[in-house]
Amino acid sequence: MSTTPLVVDAGVLEIATVDYSDAITKVQILATANEVTVPQTLATPQSSRKGATKYSIAIDYLSNDIAGELFDAFFAAIAPGQTGNLDFVVRLRAGVVSSSNPEWTGTLVVLSAALGGSVGALSEDSVTLPLLGAPSKATS
Repeated sequence: MSTTPLVVDAGVLEIATVDYSDAITKVQILATANEVTVPQTLATPQSSRKGATKYSIAIDYLSNDIAGELFDAFFAAIAPGQTGNLDFVVRLRAGVVSSSNPEWTGTLVVLSAALGGSVGALSEDSVTLPLLGAPSKATS
């Protein structure tokens, strides 16, 4: 079996139907589960996966306080009275959706919104946000 490496290039990140692709420096979809280690008795300890799988999205982006930027969307979503839930679409490569360029969709939960940074430096932020359930993968 041959494998084509994944190179994330000029992909797409839409949140609440707004395209933020130009502001993104990294995006990852993550799936994690708890590890349980059975103590050693007469054999070596054994580890296994237990419990529910948790899904999240990690986004590194250029933070900006201009209206319509990603910080604006996060800040509005975390405001009192809001659920913090935002729908997202991610493609890791430019081009149309296909089996070699799937599109991931889901709902993220905004837990923070940060702005600023070191004086004289580019304002950047990195967030990892939980998802409401598993993301969906489309290939067409």
